[in-house]
Amino acid sequence: METIKKFQDLLKKLFQFETSDLDFGIYRILN
Repeated sequence: METIKKFQDLLKKLFQFETSDLDFGIYRILN
C-alpha cells in the first residue's frame, strides 16, 4: 500500500504522530 505509506509520511511531518498511532488510526478508518 504505497499510497498509505506516503499518507503516513505526510501526517508524520504535519503532526509528528508516532507510526504505531498512525497505523492504528488508519486501520480504524479502513475497517
